[in-house]
Amino acid sequence: MIRPAQEIVTVDIRDQRWWRWARAVVYMGSVVATVILACGLAGAGWDIHPFRLAAVLTLLAGPTLTLGSCRLHPTQRWLAAVAGLFLAAAGWILTPARPSGHNLYQAWRLCRYLQQQWQAPSLEALKYADHYHRTLAGLQAEYPSLTSPLAEQWQQWTDAMVALIQQRFAEIDPDDIHAARVFFLQTTPFTRHLSATRLAVDEAWQSWLSRAVAARITELNRLPPESWEQFQRNVGLRRQLARYYPQARDDLRAAEHRWINRSIDTHLQDSDQLMLSHPRAVRDVCRRLKEHLRSLRTLEDQDLFVTAALQRVFEMAQRAAVREVLHHVGTRRYLQAYSIARVHALDWLPLVQKWDPSYRRRLESIRDTTRFLAILAERLPETIPPPRPGIEEPTAAPHPRPAQPDQSD
Repeated sequence: MIRPAQEIVTVDIRDQRWWRWARAVVYMGSVVATVILACGLAGAGWDIHPFRLAAVLTLLAGPTLTLGSCRLHPTQRWLAAVAGLFLAAAGWILTPARPSGHNLYQAWRLCRYLQQQWQAPSLEALKYADHYHRTLAGLQAEYPSLTSPLAEQWQQWTDAMVALIQQRFAEIDPDDIHAARVFFLQTTPFTRHLSATRLAVDEAWQSWLSRAVAARITELNRLPPESWEQFQRNVGLRRQLARYYPQARDDLRAAEHRWINRSIDTHLQDSDQLMLSHPRAVRDVCRRLKEHLRSLRTLEDQDLFVTAALQRVFEMAQRAAVREVLHHVGTRRYLQAYSIARVHALDWLPLVQKWDPSYRRRLESIRDTTRFLAILAERLPETIPPPRPGIEEPTAAPHPRPAQPDQSD
């Protein structure tokens, strides 16, 4: 049966419309695939995000509808196809991976920026390490394919920075704890999120502290006895080292105690012999040692060893005072004996009151005893022996007087 001409034309028109829309859909898919393939081959990664893909499809909707229209000239369709390609490329490159995220162009620029910064590692970049880490982490979360080459460069940069940090710690003088501490704090942005580098940096810091502690111990071992000012001058440095490196506190304390013992032994080793002839000189030495020890600043604010050293000096001063007092009592110079005991008590009582009560009782005993003897001697003067007569030189005997004539005759 032969169809009417009008029906044949209608069928042809419908067939052509279906073909135009199928061609438009194929065009849309081809453009999307072309843009993704071109960006991937250009080194922009193969990351596909729904947000970006939706933006590209939205931008392609206009050119696709234009291609499906039958009322346009072929030249217009070609122009619409080319415009759709550019729109799709712009949408793919400039649309962020997520709202408030980075678009592909920004991500590519940040990758190039990071690569440039990591080419020449320097200690000046320590303050930017946290920024680098956060930037890289954000890019890796959004564009893992684009940032995959950066992982190896980031590791190389961190290894180079660790080597520079270790070299810097090795160059810092063991006496310059301020510079070492400031530099260690400067590495905090670098080690905050990198556990592996934190371990290496901490080891370098501990190594410097060990060298500094060894230098302080050597200094104390070589310090001449009685160099009290020099000992005091470096106590702040030793305290800082003990605060930053608690494991070295015992070694530093032992070195201080050895030096204090040497300084005391320098004076007290010959005190036994000197006490026999000059007990007052021994007391003067003990008084000077006491003043030095009382004002001495050591590693601890209340060092029990210093207290023990003061007690040792007190024992020597007490022996010298007792010997001097007994010497004056033996010669019945009770006022002099009381004066010595009183001065000795005034000199040591403010200190020994903080110790065991036995120390205070010993001081008060010698003071009160001599005071009793002095009062007794003042009230009973006859108890004091008379002064010894001086030795006079012998004089010549007088000449005999001439005999007078007898006037009785």
